[in-house]
Amino acid sequence: MGVKRTISGRVSFSENEFANRLKSGRSTSVRAIPYALADLQNATANFASSRLLGEGTIGRVYRAKYPDAKVLAVKKIEPSLFPSEKPEAFSEIVTNISKLHHPNISELVGYCSEQGHNLLVYDFYRNGSLHEFLHVSDDFSKPLTWNTRIRIALGAAKAIEYLHDVCSPPIVHKNIKSSNILLDLDLNPRLSDYGMANFHQAQVISVFRFLDQFSKRGKSEECLVKWATPQLRNVDALPRMVDPALRGLYPLKSLPPFAEIISLCVQPEPKRRPSISDLVEALVRLVQQSNVFMKEDLSTSRRTEDSDIS
Repeated sequence: MGVKRTISGRVSFSENEFANRLKSGRSTSVRAIPYALADLQNATANFASSRLLGEGTIGRVYRAKYPDAKVLAVKKIEPSLFPSEKPEAFSEIVTNISKLHHPNISELVGYCSEQGHNLLVYDFYRNGSLHEFLHVSDDFSKPLTWNTRIRIALGAAKAIEYLHDVCSPPIVHKNIKSSNILLDLDLNPRLSDYGMANFHQAQVISVFRFLDQFSKRGKSEECLVKWATPQLRNVDALPRMVDPALRGLYPLKSLPPFAEIISLCVQPEPKRRPSISDLVEALVRLVQQSNVFMKEDLSTSRRTEDSDIS
């Protein structure tokens, strides 16, 4: 009696059966809770366009607002991704991603599988995505500082390291981009859209997308790499590659080591690229160095100002 046929004719599990199947697949602590479709419809104004946060290859994400001021993000997955005769496929997705817990990923809060609708519920991050900070400018937004950008790159790398090296079996994201890196109130990165690799079109994935947040050129990913690669070896060219929004407020000494990291990541031969754990270690050192370099630059600037005054 656990399986029911909905008004739309699609087969789905009853709420109790779905929860039972989810529990049976748990091997670690799972915190995701079931949400009623009616509640999510009310909270999203029936998935109104005014509540739309974004759209990806597997569905749309909506802002859900509750009377108690709580706000969540609801991903409404395209029905075609889950065949009506195999409703257990969605429960498997929920089981797998609800086990994942890391400070730099957007963890699953809840789920809903009713009347042919499959929805995933996440925390809502008011700062939006890294893409918005880099490419959507307005009079109220401040550009991300150099150190913040380095910290975001490190946090995103740690999230990927967790998926690749800690999770068993390893999880390949297949859709890493700035719009899938959300920022919390402290501008800490939260990687989203993970655990959906089977639903993304096959594509070449590499870590050179980190370059986007430091250069911000109006080029496609492939063109950006072709444009940047020869300049990464030219120390004098490095400042011209930095996002103009930083207005020179970054330690020049940080550019060569960062360029070296990028150069390794965009090697044509995969075997010559660093592992994600090596990348994390390199970025940790870069964050530490950048903090020192910034203090040195600030100290030099103050001495220069004092000299001018005297």
